This record gives sequence, structure tokens and C-alpha cells, in this order.
Amino acid sequence: MIFAVVFSLAPVLVASAEDYGPPAGIPSGMPDLSNIPGGASANMGPSAEQLEKMNNAQGKAEEMQKKGEEMQRQGEAKQAEAEAKALKKMKGAIPNFERAVKLFKDQVAKLNKKGAPTTPEMQAELDKLDAFIVELKAATSIETLEPLFEKFGDLADSTQGALQIMSKASKFPQVDQQGKNLIAKLKKESVNLKAKATKKGLADELAQNFADFDKAIADQETALNDMRTLVKTDPDVVFDEKVGLFFDGIRDIYENYVREINASLDLKAAVKTQLPKFVSSLEARVKALAKNKKIDTAELKTLVDEAKAKMAEIKKLTAGKIVDMEAVINSIDDLTNLSPTFEDKWEEITGKGVNSYEPTKLLQPDSKDAVKIPANLNAYMNKTK
Repeated sequence: MIFAVVFSLAPVLVASAEDYGPPAGIPSGMPDLSNIPGGASANMGPSAEQLEKMNNAQGKAEEMQKKGEEMQRQGEAKQAEAEAKALKKMKGAIPNFERAVKLFKDQVAKLNKKGAPTTPEMQAELDKLDAFIVELKAATSIETLEPLFEKFGDLADSTQGALQIMSKASKFPQVDQQGKNLIAKLKKESVNLKAKATKKGLADELAQNFADFDKAIADQETALNDMRTLVKTDPDVVFDEKVGLFFDGIRDIYENYVREINASLDLKAAVKTQLPKFVSSLEARVKALAKNKKIDTAELKTLVDEAKAKMAEIKKLTAGKIVDMEAVINSIDDLTNLSPTFEDKWEEITGKGVNSYEPTKLLQPDSKDAVKIPANLNAYMNKTK
């Protein structure tokens, strides 16, 4: 700064001593000061030597300033060149991002072929990826590209998460087929059991059982249809909640309806034919024995009355839909357990044993008639939960 001020005054200071005359109003006849050390020029301005030095200093300063400006221009040019190279290099990486986006889209396409619909969340991520590529291509500076490059990591993570959820839906066709097969088996069971009930003359008595059975099947069919719709938008909920509930429902139908109706058929058949025959046989024997006036049949008659009362109780418990299977079985056990008591009393009164009629106990469905849950159901449940 100081040099600049000095240099601006230099032309004025270069003027010769002759240019300076005596101030106005002062006589021109001035004493000769040339013999005074320094002379007039020393008192009136810089000497020629000083002016030369000042001019040289000014030249050097201007030269240095020019060199500095040149160096600055060169530095700016190099920086611009380096930035241009860096930008070109970053732009050259855009195809890599495009390939990454294509990989995501290819995986989605593969899942589509496996029957997995593109979820709304997955489509939203794909839209974000497309917008990201557009932004990359439109960027014209490093400052714009750098944050985009950093953004891709988070975008890739969220896309991968949506892809994993969508991949669950690719397993649904297997679930769907398994569900359809099980529902078809239940419908076939319903048809077979209704035919069995009709054959035994018990269709009317089991009408409510079959109505409940068919409704349970229809509910499971509805649940499967609901899953077919929901898996398109929220496979997470389908596999985390709905699939387990569906197969639990299938298992409950086998336990609570198929086996129950089989047991009811056997029990009702026994109540309708075998148990009445058992009671009738006891009564017939007592009536025949009572013809012998010498034999007191009062105790045997009491046992027959107990059998009739228990039979009436059983008929009441088994009228229509059986709501308390355990109570029915206990009552039948009580009835059939009268047989050994009756035989003991018979032998005591008559002095001899007589083979009594004992009904075949059909209190539980035979193993060959019992409907078993498909062997692969439990394994499938463990795999899908």
C-alpha cells in the first residue's frame, strides 16, 4: 500500500529544481546556497539517484504484481482443470449407478415371475431410484453430485428392505395351493360324513353339526381369499400373522368338527340301536324271570329302572347337536357298568349265571375312522411361521 502511494507521487517528484522559483512576494535575489551541504536540490526534492531508485522499485513492484496475477491465473486454471477432471470422473460413475438400479429391477421382475406382486412400497422405492438417476444425469457440478453419491447408500438400503418384504410374497403361491388342498379335503369330509349320517338315519339329528362344519370351512375359504388380496400390498402381515391363523383354523376344524361329527355319529348310532337293545334285554329277562312267583325280582327291576333312567338321560344329552361329549360318554359308561351288577344280582337270585346281552361300546371313533390332520401340516406350519 505504501509502495502504491509512493509510486503515484513519483511523476511529481521527478521535476527538476529549475522548475521551482522563489515564492511570490520574495525578492529574486536569493543567496547562493549551492555551497551549502546538500545544496538547493537536497532541500527542494529527491536527488536523481533517489528518483532512479524509486523508479526501479516501482518497476520491480509492478513486475512482482504481474507475476502474482499470472500465478493466480495459472492456479485458477489448474484448479478449474482439476475440478473438470473430477466432475468428468464422477459423471463417468453414473453408469455404475444405472447398473445397480437395473439389478434391483431385475430382482423385482424375477419375483413377479414367481407370483409375487410388486408391493406399493417396492414401487415407491423403484420410483425413487428412477428419480435419483435423473438427478445424477442433470447434475453439472461436484457440489451437486457429492450429496447425491452419499444419498445412494440410504436409498439402496431402503430398496433392499422393500425387496426382502416383497420376496416373502413369492412363497405365497405354495401357501395358497396348500390351503386350497386342505379346504378341498374338508369339503370332501363334509360330503362323506353327511352320507354316513344319512345312511344311519342321523342326518336330521346332526343337521346343526353339519351347518357349523360347513360355515367353518367357508370362513377358512374367505380367510384364504383375503390373504390373496392382502399379500399384494402387505406380505409382512400375511406371513407374520395371517398364515399361522389360517392353518390353526384348519387344524381346529379337524379337531372340533370332523372328529366331533364322527364321534357323534358313533354315539348316536349306539344310542339309537345298541344301548336301547341292551336295556330292553335286561327288562325282558326280568319279566321272564318274574313269571316264577317263587323268585323275588324286585332288586333286578330296580336295576332295570336305573338303566331306563340312564337311557333317558343319554337320549336327552344326545338330542340334536351334542354340546357336552364328556357327559354323554360318562352316562354311557354308567349305563354299561350296570351290566356286571345286574349279572351278579341275577346269579345271586337264581343260583346260576346267564349270559347277558352286552352292547358293543362305540363310545369313540375307531382309529380307522378317525380323521387325521395331514402329516405334513405341522412341518409346513413350522416352516412358514
